[in-house]
Amino acid sequence: LLLALHSKEMDAGHAHEWREYKRNYNQLPGWAQEQAVIAWTMAQLGRRCLVGTEQLGDFPLFQSVLGCVTTAFAEYPAGRGMDFVTDARDWLGGYPYEWLSAEEVLSFFRRHVDPPMKVVRVRH
Repeated sequence: LLLALHSKEMDAGHAHEWREYKRNYNQLPGWAQEQAVIAWTMAQLGRRCLVGTEQLGDFPLFQSVLGCVTTAFAEYPAGRGMDFVTDARDWLGGYPYEWLSAEEVLSFFRRHVDPPMKVVRVRH
């Protein structure tokens, strides 16, 4: 059994906002969900892909950003186990959604799982 959890230690105080957004995202029409995926992509890759492009015209800018996005998408599965767009859709709309601390998870397993499970901590 392998569990991937949202770490309470990493929520930066936004767990409530994310939970509410995810609930709402799932009620959006498909086109609005796709807009959100585009916005997520821009938020995640914008700074990286736009560095040094201020003076480029439209087509050279497009080529530069496309190359950056292509590279980012190709490298992404190695770190997350899924492609960028699937992860974006999961992050934006994955629900139900809960933040847990590592201690909450370990405590649950200590109380409710027999035989005991081996715990391997992986930090991404």
